[in-house]
Amino acid sequence: MLSEDLVTQRNDPYIYPIKMQNDVIKKLPNTLILTSEFDFYRRDSSKLAEKLHEFGRLIDFGVLPGLNHGSIMLLPSSSEY
Repeated sequence: MLSEDLVTQRNDPYIYPIKMQNDVIKKLPNTLILTSEFDFYRRDSSKLAEKLHEFGRLIDFGVLPGLNHGSIMLLPSSSEY
């Protein structure tokens, strides 16, 4: 994505889900959030988990220790076994 309009993109809930309005969060399906210990979005993930929990939409929030952003993509998928 080209960052031509950073002000608009900074507040776009499709790019930053933490920016979603409460009325939208209430309508989300039950959600599982999985992040990693050294993910630079971990704080945002935690805040989103708190909002989801507030509206009864959070199933679980997990942090994978010792990994950084994108590391989960390196884990083997269950279809490979």
